[in-house]
Amino acid sequence: MAPLFRLFLAATLLLAGGGYADDRCQGQRPNIILIMTDGQDLRLGSLDYMKSVQKELVSKGTSFSNHFATVSQSSPSRVSLFRGQHAHNTNFTHVADPGGSYAQWLASGQDKDYLPFWLNKAGYHTECKFPDHHPRGVALD
Repeated sequence: MAPLFRLFLAATLLLAGGGYADDRCQGQRPNIILIMTDGQDLRLGSLDYMKSVQKELVSKGTSFSNHFATVSQSSPSRVSLFRGQHAHNTNFTHVADPGGSYAQWLASGQDKDYLPFWLNKAGYHTECKFPDHHPRGVALD
């Protein structure tokens, strides 16, 4: 299960846990599912070694041909997406101290003011699923 967990739950963020906004938003706002992954380099063939990804996604017709990242490292890229800011604005520029770490994320207070919270305040049901190397999973609702 670890490779599949790494894909979907290396998909560090999964929004719309049930795929819905609450009733007052139905028909007015789209459902949103955001999957953010890392380690999925098409040019270097990393997907060729991810058998669960091949079985659960690719063989069933799912592939992603476009990708976007403000930083080419996992943690700074996640923080950029979560906060809507470039890495130099969030002060997360590396995957370990002093340029970044989960402890730094908590200490900075940014863990209380980012995308899932903003969507939740807008009436969306939100869930975060973190990769297996993350210290803990978080449910926001």
